[in-house]
Amino acid sequence: MIHKFTSHLVRKTAEQLAVVRNIEDCIRDIRFWMLNNDLKLNDDKTEFLVIGTSQQLEKLDNISVRVGDSDIHPVPIARNLSSWFDSR
Repeated sequence: MIHKFTSHLVRKTAEQLAVVRNIEDCIRDIRFWMLNNDLKLNDDKTEFLVIGTSQQLEKLDNISVRVGDSDIHPVPIARNLSSWFDSR
């Protein structure tokens, strides 16, 4: 039983890492596009929001996304273009 529990944790962590890597790849593409269009991404002002049920959000390990030189952690509420979004 311990082995099954451990392999589930490893699989969940690997899945989360893959998602984080995909997000970071998208951010790099956005940064590249912005630089080519004389725009700047403010790394330390960047936020991200994880949306899901309470049960789904409880399953997440401590995750962060690398944006330039900053490690960004999820926020419970984010504002974008005068609209408010929350994780619930």
